[in-house]
Formats: sequence, C-alpha cells, structure tokens
Amino acid sequence: MRIHGDHDPVDGKYPVRLWDPGDVIADAQDLEVPANYPAGDYTIYLGFYSGETRLTVKEGPKDDANRVIAGVLRIR
Repeated sequence: MRIHGDHDPVDGKYPVRLWDPGDVIADAQDLEVPANYPAGDYTIYLGFYSGETRLTVKEGPKDDANRVIAGVLRIR
C-alpha cells in the first residue's frame, strides 16, 4: 500500500534549484493515514525531482529507484 505526499518543498517558497550542498531545509508535512490501513511497518522513501526526472541519490541509505530511505512508520 502507498500514500503519496508529493508537493513543492516549503510551499514553493524556496525551490530545490536554489539549494546548496549542506543546506538544511525544514519542510514539515502532515501525513494522514487512512483508518483502514493494515497494521505493520511501512518504509518511508523520499525522492527529489527536477521537472519529470528523479535526481540521483549519491550517498546514504537508498534503494535502486534513487529514493532515500528516510525511516519506518509503524502502524498498530
């Protein structure tokens, strides 16, 4: 099962193209999990795009689809 949280970071006020290496960007998002979601552990992935192209993850925990593995959400 998937929940997509696609959005423009920081409500579009600070576009990714302006980010520099080492910048720390605070982008709080609410994630509503439907009540009928089955209990279990769900991996949270983050991916960044330029237009329609997903950017390459150069280091850190990632998968083969250039997504950062950000953590696990446990639903009980």
